[in-house]
Amino acid sequence: MARILSEYPEVILRPEEVERSADFTRIFGRTAPLHIEVGSGKGTFLLNQARAHPDIDFVGIEWARKYYRYAVDRMGRWGLKNVRLIRTDAAACIAANVGDQSVDCFHIYFPDPWPKKRHHKRRFINDANLRQMLRCLKSGGTIRMATDHE
Repeated sequence: MARILSEYPEVILRPEEVERSADFTRIFGRTAPLHIEVGSGKGTFLLNQARAHPDIDFVGIEWARKYYRYAVDRMGRWGLKNVRLIRTDAAACIAANVGDQSVDCFHIYFPDPWPKKRHHKRRFINDANLRQMLRCLKSGGTIRMATDHE
């Protein structure tokens, strides 16, 4: 029998809450380092990091509804206060809603490679998105990425 996924409003970050420049201090109710994971999947990384680093605020961006719902349920069951998840297009969200020098770290782990030439436009890792992430990074901030695709 499949697990029934619950919605946890305290974990969900709705697109209208981050229109224009998102105020993450207001969203989390505190001032803390901010890490954004692009493509959170089922939330394994976010769960482990949020539990290990309660002093850091984490935002997970996931497009796939199935994985997003699973990750929301997972964070909610653990009662994590330092994680928010948003279901939206990561590139558009970062470009339009994340302020200059507001992020301490971006995490991108095993993004879809879109290997066919006609699909390259769907890749997250490209010049435009890298420029946007660099704009959002604080001085000394990092982009952490791992892939198994050339």
